[in-house]
Amino acid sequence: MDQTNLIQSAQSGNLEAFNQLILFHQDGAYSMAVNLLNSEDCAADALQNALILAFHHINHFRGGSFRAWLL
Repeated sequence: MDQTNLIQSAQSGNLEAFNQLILFHQDGAYSMAVNLLNSEDCAADALQNALILAFHHINHFRGGSFRAWLL
């Protein structure tokens, strides 16, 4: 399934589709958080919070770069 289909499915409440999206983006998001926070523990906590918020607000994504929206 391509990213557009995963996004649409996640917006319909499909947790597995959201998880697949996150698997694709999580390493980059974690690296960015570590660079910003200078702490692996803080980065892991921040990323977890961000992913929870992203799942709850996935319907706010209106197109464009999902990576940019997530980060």
